[in-house]
Order: sequence, then C-alpha cells, then structure tokens
Amino acid sequence: MFFYRLLLHIQTSIYIQGVKPDVVTYTILMKALIRVDKFHKVPAVYEEMILSGCTPDRKARAMLRSALRYIKQAVKS
Repeated sequence: MFFYRLLLHIQTSIYIQGVKPDVVTYTILMKALIRVDKFHKVPAVYEEMILSGCTPDRKARAMLRSALRYIKQAVKS
C-alpha cells in the first residue's frame, strides 16, 4: 500500500506544481497501478490522458489492454 500512496502523492505533486504530464507519465502511472492490483483505476487514467490532450501510444494502449484483461479475469472469479 505504501507504493500506491507514494504514487498518488507524486501525481498530486505534479498537478500542484503545474507540470503537465505526458504520455510517458500516464503510461508509467498505469503500469504502476497494475502492479499494485489497482488495475480497475487504469481506464480512468487512460481517459484522463486523452482528455488532457495526450495521444496514447502503443505502450499506453498495451497498459489499458492489460488492465482490461485483469478486470475480465476478476469478474470471472
């Protein structure tokens, strides 16, 4: 849980400082969410990325697909 809280702190700090995240930042965030089993939050991050004006690249789309697979498996269980 520490890693997840650290991740949220970093994300909040980025916004407070006025730094605009890019596609790499969003992709890293999505990958980290998957690693700490918060994969259900990835679609919202992906949508936020698009709404902020970032164009998803191949890696960002792969993170979304991975998260959706985990969600599908969780629903089946």
